[in-house]
Amino acid sequence: MPHILVVDDEELVRNMARFSLQRYGYTVETAPDGPNAVQVFTARAQQFDAVLLDLTMPMMNGEDVLGVLGRFAPADAGYAHLEGNSDSHAKAIAAGCSQLVPVESGRPALGRWQRIFFCEFDGPRHRQVWVTPLRG
Repeated sequence: MPHILVVDDEELVRNMARFSLQRYGYTVETAPDGPNAVQVFTARAQQFDAVLLDLTMPMMNGEDVLGVLGRFAPADAGYAHLEGNSDSHAKAIAAGCSQLVPVESGRPALGRWQRIFFCEFDGPRHRQVWVTPLRG
């Protein structure tokens, strides 16, 4: 099953996300803040299929964490894969390509400061967005 890192400074949000994802069979680890998330992720990036990231955290917000991902996979790192977009591939692998979003009464059930962002590391391009409802 996919391995997901959930990063949020609110313990209740982290626990609810972990519980919800585990109910669907996902392996979940949590981090309470950006610095902790960067430490966990950079030590074991290949183990994670996705990162669920709160963009508005104290100490190091989600945008700063995304900046670290940019340094983790810089464009000019001399990759063997020479299509010219190797850094985009590495960032996409690190960020994951799908997201599970709880829905209540037809609306995303997000925490107060949570938002959903589409990260395009190699674009802009025309994309298809697939939404598959899961019933629990």
